[in-house]
Amino acid sequence: MTIYNKLRLIRSGIARLPGLKSHKDFDIALEVGYHQSIGSPLTLKQLLLLDIAGGATVRRHLSRMIREGTVIKVTPANDHRTAHFTL
Repeated sequence: MTIYNKLRLIRSGIARLPGLKSHKDFDIALEVGYHQSIGSPLTLKQLLLLDIAGGATVRRHLSRMIREGTVIKVTPANDHRTAHFTL
């Protein structure tokens, strides 16, 4: 199987994941999940610095994913100025 066939399989699998409607959604979920798994929840500023897309685009996709329940926004008890994101 060539690399291109593997990439096509991955791309077709993204479309079947619940709550992910675009590749930007997948990238956001991937980063949120990765940082959650290493024990360092992602903040909005960190997510924007990853340069997945423009700031407004990331905020729009993230907002929709939060509304749909794909991403959970958690406000730490000790600092109400920030928000952490988890899956």
